[in-house]
Amino acid sequence: MARNWLKTLLQLTTVLVFASLLHAALRPVEVLEEKVSASPWTERTSFRGLNFGATQQEVVQRLGKLRCENLTYAWLTKSGHAFVKCTPTEPSGALVLAGGAMNSEYTFMDSKLVSVGFDTGGRLDAPSYDTAMGAITERWGEPSRQYKERDDMGKIRIRAEWVGASVRAEASSDDRGAFLFALIETKEYQKTIDQARQTPTTPF
Repeated sequence: MARNWLKTLLQLTTVLVFASLLHAALRPVEVLEEKVSASPWTERTSFRGLNFGATQQEVVQRLGKLRCENLTYAWLTKSGHAFVKCTPTEPSGALVLAGGAMNSEYTFMDSKLVSVGFDTGGRLDAPSYDTAMGAITERWGEPSRQYKERDDMGKIRIRAEWVGASVRAEASSDDRGAFLFALIETKEYQKTIDQARQTPTTPF
């Protein structure tokens, strides 16, 4: 009798813990402050002189040698497109923002440049978000939306989004107020990725 009671208690505890974790995962991030631009964004269709749609060879000519890898995740290959991610390996391809060196990645879809992302790698000497955003807005213009968000752990980050007809971009701070990452990509690429994520993969 006691053994059955203990078994039932353990099962109930497992269910409650799982439900608690699921609730936390599904709980929306809290937006603390928000500022929306009244003017549409004049979208940028290039990055460092490279137009979206540029070939890998054109990027090499501009930035020097690249280290590339094919992205072969099961959920991604189901999209029917070929994806390659590249990182510059020469000084000519180095990216410096607000005095800080950035890691940068160039993504190609079907041999065409569709996305560029750069980040600090979480370095402690990363520039502040405000300083980095000053440099970014000089090139990209004022964001369509800026906001502060608080996650389930109580950590607060600042985020910015730029939304155009065919290109989108975003930037984020970390929870210390330092710049963390930014990216700019075509909306076609974003749509392809979103659809691929929603396509169920074959279970083991």
